[in-house]
Order: sequence, then structure tokens, then C-alpha cells
Amino acid sequence: MTEVPFETEEQMTENRKGCCNFLNLFRRLWTLYDKSFLCTLGLQYFNNGFNTIIVLAYMYRFLNYYQLQPSMTSQYTALLSLPWSPKIAYGLFTDTFPVFGSRKRNYIILMGLVQGICLTAVFFPIEDPNIFVAFLFVTAFSGAVMDVVIDGLMVVQQRRDPNSGSEDL
Repeated sequence: MTEVPFETEEQMTENRKGCCNFLNLFRRLWTLYDKSFLCTLGLQYFNNGFNTIIVLAYMYRFLNYYQLQPSMTSQYTALLSLPWSPKIAYGLFTDTFPVFGSRKRNYIILMGLVQGICLTAVFFPIEDPNIFVAFLFVTAFSGAVMDVVIDGLMVVQQRRDPNSGSEDL
């Protein structure tokens, strides 16, 4: 009895093509777009993914450190999702009012510093859960503003691609 391989030769060839297409996509992005933009984009989406770990950490602190009831925990969690709602207002604000002459880059730097300071503060024990939530609220706000600014930068960078970019916007 002969063993059947998990993948046929054709499937392995297709997988290699897919991997090469993926590498070709990265090569194309690297040559077409600004390097600092690509690095900033990657860091921001890493930051957004890291938010999941932050949610798990503050849920643990709500339940075990502060020993809050589930209803109070739900109220705090709902409050912490509010900064993500008016994102269009953040976009209008950042496009209208420059910070130190920049409409995008300095907002990312400023909000990144604010977020870093607030996350450092919540690392230490805070006795009052309201102060803890206030720091997390500012963290969520700064993350939402950075997300909007990065999306705006993405539109600007997409105009560089004549074939599949957004040059008609």
C-alpha cells in the first residue's frame, strides 16, 4: 500500500506561487510607497492588535483587583469603547488644525506619547477604579485618533499608485 502525500505536486507548486505572490506584493509596496509610512502603518496596526491584550488585562483587574460587579464592569467597558465612535470628527479636526505645522505626523507622535504615558500609569497599582478607567479612556482616545490619522495617510500614499490607487479622490 502506497502512502498518499498530504499535498500533491500541483498543490505544492500552487503554494509556492502564492508565497511568491505574497513576497512580490511586499516588494511592490516597499518600492512604491514611502518607507516611513509603511513602518508607521505596521506599528499602528500592531498597536491596534495589542489592544486585545490590554482589554484582557483591564478585565482581569476589574474583576480580581477591584472586585467589581459584572454590571459595573460592563459600564466601564462600554465607556472605554466610546472614543472609537466619533472617528469622523477626529479626521475633520486633524485635517483642519495642524499641530506644529503638520496635519498628520505630529498627531501620531503626540497621541503615541499620550498613549504611552497613560499605559505606563496603569501599570502601577491605582486604588480608585475611576482613575484607572480615566487613564484607559485617554489611551483609547489617543489610539482612535492615531487610527484615523493613519487611515488619512494611507489615502495620501495610495495616490502614488497609478494603476490601483486612489488618484481620483
